[in-house]
Amino acid sequence: MEPKDLLQMYFERSIAVQTFWNFEVTIAFAIIAFFGSVRMTATRARLLATLFTIGYIGFVSVNLSGIHEVTEARLALQSILVSASRENPSKLPLPLISTVHPPQFWMMCAMHLFVDVIVISTVWYLARRPDQKQQV
Repeated sequence: MEPKDLLQMYFERSIAVQTFWNFEVTIAFAIIAFFGSVRMTATRARLLATLFTIGYIGFVSVNLSGIHEVTEARLALQSILVSASRENPSKLPLPLISTVHPPQFWMMCAMHLFVDVIVISTVWYLARRPDQKQQV
């Protein structure tokens, strides 16, 4: 495999991580927007908050698993790129490769879990508001 192909593969994996984060942000905002705008009784709000929390945790686990896989691939590709750059600096200059630093998985996991706690807390805050059903 040519060094340029490895570099292209690395950046494709970077785009994949961004796609997972886009899913996370879209789902988080959609859930918060739903609970912020819908009018319902307190009992129904708590029931929906429970269901959404369970569903969101399922989504988060799948999303985080995908981020983990892609991050591992990026880290492996970074290692291969550094080795290839040292072996053949004319095809893959080391100054270029030295700028390739994917974050470790634990950093991404910490950020993900921070966002998840905020989303679930917001959902439950909005669900615990006083009875919201409009009187006619």
